[in-house]
Amino acid sequence: MSASNNGSLNGRIVSDITTRYPDNTRISVTEFRVIPSDAPEGSSAIPVTCYNGYGENLAQWRNQGDLVSLRYHVVYKTWQTEEGEYRSKYELVVDECYCLALGKISAEKRAYELVSEQEVKSTTKVKKSVAA
Repeated sequence: MSASNNGSLNGRIVSDITTRYPDNTRISVTEFRVIPSDAPEGSSAIPVTCYNGYGENLAQWRNQGDLVSLRYHVVYKTWQTEEGEYRSKYELVVDECYCLALGKISAEKRAYELVSEQEVKSTTKVKKSVAA
């Protein structure tokens, strides 16, 4: 990769993070949209893509609303439709993703997981004391 097709982006995840598994492949494709922190009001979000385990891991730990810092490289893709038309697009492929701040969904999700974990521990203690 040359330095001219690498970049970084700080922004908030503004869409659901979706993972799909294209037919006849062992590849997973994770996609979401990020709006840059310094974008003017009314700006469009930028679609980004992650592949394989990295994307699946990101989908597990990140949520809409999280403030992230992404390091990416640009890929130019071309394909032919079923009608024979040629199409192309640029794709930002995420190489690294760092969470700068949790959004509301992530914070609520983690608080719920913490409460659930504490309930499991207290239930286990009660069962142990009853068994003794």
